[in-house]
Amino acid sequence: MITPNQIPSRPTARIISHSTINESSYIREEGGIVSYILTKNQEKFFLVNSLGIVVKKDKFGSVTNLLLDDGTSTIEVKLFEEKKEISEIKIGEALLIIAKIRQFNQTPYLAPEIVKVISPLWLKVRSKLVKIDEKKAQVKNKKQADEILQNLQDSKYRVLEIETKD
Repeated sequence: MITPNQIPSRPTARIISHSTINESSYIREEGGIVSYILTKNQEKFFLVNSLGIVVKKDKFGSVTNLLLDDGTSTIEVKLFEEKKEISEIKIGEALLIIAKIRQFNQTPYLAPEIVKVISPLWLKVRSKLVKIDEKKAQVKNKKQADEILQNLQDSKYRVLEIETKD
């Protein structure tokens, strides 16, 4: 269990793709104080840095819902405050979102702290960064798999040595 003392006072907003968010496990610790997602690579994300194109916009009272597409998947962004900047966001615009990940009805969504309209060219840069991060994770997993395989092979040879001595 993670305690609030184990979380940095201000977690770093980390780059992550929408598909990774959607495929990850949402974890809410006892008391609901600490929540994060746990990826397949066992990485914890408390705060995310996300880019995407607005493909849908709905307003229900003071709540604005945006559907953001980063090229890997879509994710909903829920804004619970009425602000002029938010009302001016249009479908087709590229956004930079710094947000906490929350869950409603087993579906993750972004609860943003920062929303900024950006140039769509940043999406190309981001897609390359995400691919690099995925490659790094694969290499890390490959190294771990190689270590496990090497340990298994070493133990297999030790067993063979013991059997041949008898």
